[in-house]
Amino acid sequence: MAFAASIALLSLLGQAAHGASQSSEAKGKAQVLLKQGAQHYQRTEFADALADFQAAYGIFPSPKLLLNIGQCSRELGRPVEAIQAFEQFLAEAHDAPERLVAEAMQSVEVLSAEVGRLMIECPLSGAEIKLDGKKLGAAPLNDLVRVT
Repeated sequence: MAFAASIALLSLLGQAAHGASQSSEAKGKAQVLLKQGAQHYQRTEFADALADFQAAYGIFPSPKLLLNIGQCSRELGRPVEAIQAFEQFLAEAHDAPERLVAEAMQSVEVLSAEVGRLMIECPLSGAEIKLDGKKLGAAPLNDLVRVT
């Protein structure tokens, strides 16, 4: 199921990211990376696939690439990162096919059972909050933080 969605994104990348006009050169580079990523994914080389999908997103930020990023993160045993990617996809991919939306929603539901949630409080407003070296934001944090 996950691989089928990755392949489906090959044709979906043709749509403009966030409605913005992107250069055809950037789009072409992203297409190459997306194709490479799909090949890595098919060979179960998930770390390489993730790197390709993230690079493609950096060049041409189509929200549909986030589905691929989420799938690779899930396969690599990174449920927090996978949930973040799937939720960002759901928030941004307003024109995505229903089956991809349903897949992302189901993935969030399943992965949410694998993670915990922490409330982090800090009396110093504006203090930078980090967890395991990853910046989470500045105090106060309004949302619970997902952790494995």
